[in-house]
Formats: sequence, structure tokens, C-alpha cells
Amino acid sequence: MTGRRAPDLRFADGRRLFELLRGGCRVLLDLTGGAAAGLPGRTPDTVVHTAPLAPHDRGAWRRVTAALVRPDGHVAWAAEETDPETLTRSMSGALTAMAGQGAAAAR
Repeated sequence: MTGRRAPDLRFADGRRLFELLRGGCRVLLDLTGGAAAGLPGRTPDTVVHTAPLAPHDRGAWRRVTAALVRPDGHVAWAAEETDPETLTRSMSGALTAMAGQGAAAAR
């Protein structure tokens, strides 16, 4: 899944992934609905969306609990972790790694 273009996922709250990407920011998807709540290191260039997938839109994403989608729509990181604390740490690490890549590219 990492490195592939994400589909226009639909979420239980009615929003869609491509709608979230329109602002040109990366999107952190918390599909558990709660692991991102205590997430340190949130930045203005990251949209954090906490909602499960709509039931009819799970498919290949059925076991994914979180993902970080780049502004170009490609998946930078995805997890299937179910432990909330471990998932929050993994999300934080993914955000830190992607922020480092952005800083290196800006040089």
C-alpha cells in the first residue's frame, strides 16, 4: 500500500479523501477514530482526519487503522496496528519522518 496512489476513500462522516487533499496538505487518517487525539507534533501542513471508513468503502483498506497520505495522493505510510498507544507512536514517527523529508527537499 505504501507508495501507491490512494483511492478516493469515503468515511463514515460523509467526507472523502480527495476532498481532504484539496488544500495541498498531507492527510493523516486515523481510521480508529481516536488514536490521533493525543498526537504530539501536529503541524499546520497536516490535516488530521479521525473517522472510520464507510462500510462499503473498505476493500483493500479493511485492516488499515491509520495512514499518512502525501499531498499528491500517494500513501507515505500505513499501519494495521490495533494497540492505541503503539499506533499513536507510529503516527508520530511517520509525521516526523515526512517532515524531515520535506525539509531535505526544500534545501
